[in-house]
Amino acid sequence: DGTEVSRQRGGRHPLPMPVRARACAAPARPGFVPTERDHGGAFAAALKTMSVPFCFAVPNDVSVRRNWMARVAWWCELFALVLTAVYCAILKHDLQEDSPSKRMSSSSWFQYGFCISGEGRGLNSHSWCFVADLVCGGALVLANLRHQRLRSGRQEVATAVSAFTVLHGFGHLLIGHFLERDFMSVVRPELLTWPWTTLYFLFAATLFLIGPFLGYVNGVPRSLCVISHLAACWAFLKYVPTQFTFGFVALYLNAWYCVPRLLWLGTRTPDEVAQRVDDGWALVSCGFLALMPVTFAEMMACDAFTRDFGGHILYDGSIILIVIAYSLVLWRQASIRGDECIPTPTSKSSSPLSGRHHPKKS
Repeated sequence: DGTEVSRQRGGRHPLPMPVRARACAAPARPGFVPTERDHGGAFAAALKTMSVPFCFAVPNDVSVRRNWMARVAWWCELFALVLTAVYCAILKHDLQEDSPSKRMSSSSWFQYGFCISGEGRGLNSHSWCFVADLVCGGALVLANLRHQRLRSGRQEVATAVSAFTVLHGFGHLLIGHFLERDFMSVVRPELLTWPWTTLYFLFAATLFLIGPFLGYVNGVPRSLCVISHLAACWAFLKYVPTQFTFGFVALYLNAWYCVPRLLWLGTRTPDEVAQRVDDGWALVSCGFLALMPVTFAEMMACDAFTRDFGGHILYDGSIILIVIAYSLVLWRQASIRGDECIPTPTSKSSSPLSGRHHPKKS
């Protein structure tokens, strides 16, 4: 996971340790200069000359494997954005088609904006999502806060995503049991009084706050995060149709996370590799891509099989599993640091917020 010191070459890792873990690493051997062989041989040297990070079989060498993982994360972010664009293009096509037979999405999904199992009954997919998100998300919030307090780990992002999961569940409760079927048509600002408009706007701003938070952690200026977020929340209430509610969430989160990392964070230098691999970031990038097949299955295969397996609960369940895996990675790394590292008064904070590494803009 990038936190252990390799015992190669007399007890020292040939590559610099990640920036955030250097306080725990022993100093490099005097006079030791890593060669291309130490960096993985001619194959790794050739990879470093490429402008696009290509991916190959998983290597055995620790440093080369870390570089490989960084490239995999880069590709995952790129494909997640591409698939999100494809999803939006399909939805745009279906919204312009009046005939259900010409639409690419499932008819039941297009009717509700979600793949709902058990529609018309007291318990449906929205109900199950609310319970799962509230219970699992709440437990993850408490667990990450506990690990943060005990080991001074880097659980801020995991805690924020867990809190988003809880809010996401309350959104399902609102949509499934309090709003009309075409729920976006009743939250238009021009149709509501200012108190109700303010209430819905605050809920949307809080629910989607995880988007600009991820952007801020990955180097987006705070002022741009705030302005863009407020404008996006207003546009969501005013323009987004019911059928695009699910897609808007995916587009919003994928854009805030993937775009700044693709634009500003490379895969070549040790610092860039550390920011892509350490602290569970590689898992997060893979998780964004892993959610896309579930997203397409809900939109295009709801009537075929998705509804029979719980409908939208498959998507929320996938998010919960990814957050659990991400939290476990952070807990393990925090445990290793707690066992191997003794904090000093001059040590910098390991928080991704207080010690953010903004990618340099070229």
